Amino acid sequence: MEISGGNNAIKVRYTVDGSDPSETSGDWVLPGRPVQIARGKALKTRMFNAEGIPADRVEHFQLRAHLASGRAVETTPAASTRYPGNSGNLSLTDGLLGAAAANDAAWQGFEGDDVQWTIDLGEKKRVEKCGAGFLVATANWIFPPEEVRISVSDDGQNFAEVARVAETLPTRHMSTFIKRFETKVGKKARFVRITAKNVGLCPDWHQGKGNKAWIFVDEVVVE
Repeated sequence: MEISGGNNAIKVRYTVDGSDPSETSGDWVLPGRPVQIARGKALKTRMFNAEGIPADRVEHFQLRAHLASGRAVETTPAASTRYPGNSGNLSLTDGLLGAAAANDAAWQGFEGDDVQWTIDLGEKKRVEKCGAGFLVATANWIFPPEEVRISVSDDGQNFAEVARVAETLPTRHMSTFIKRFETKVGKKARFVRITAKNVGLCPDWHQGKGNKAWIFVDEVVVE
């Protein structure tokens, strides 16, 4: 992956061993040279100004490589223009897992609607399991889906449901966290479809009761 500080005056140092980059630790990002990250490793970055003074904040990225990595995603309906993801629909297969914060650009947001994501794996492959990560931040009107359905297809037209996972919905405000739905598939397929059922409206106990609830998703995982 490529990393940039946004302008030539900003330099970036990174680590992949779990430690925080500092004035004396980590590797410098070289302009135009991608950073290689091994499967399952966590990337941490810190920016330094022209005087070499480090930023207070360390950015943390958890990477997850899988069969759908880098594949185009057909999303119905489209994500909200307020929360489009950091790279549009490719945010869902870029391997970057969102942090437990609604303002993390890795998340795509959908208001009030059920959502369907369809991925073409390019050829028929053995799919052992499939899932997706959802943000739960009820104070921000962001709820987990009521259920998630997994379907597969050989031709992209005729889909067969292979798994369904139901979720117990919150009955009060909770700390912000990430709910990862994952289920076994155990079939060969070229196309994988994940459908998430939105709660629709904020429940009666919520301060936004009667208003549309949000679904936030960060990565659709196929393994």
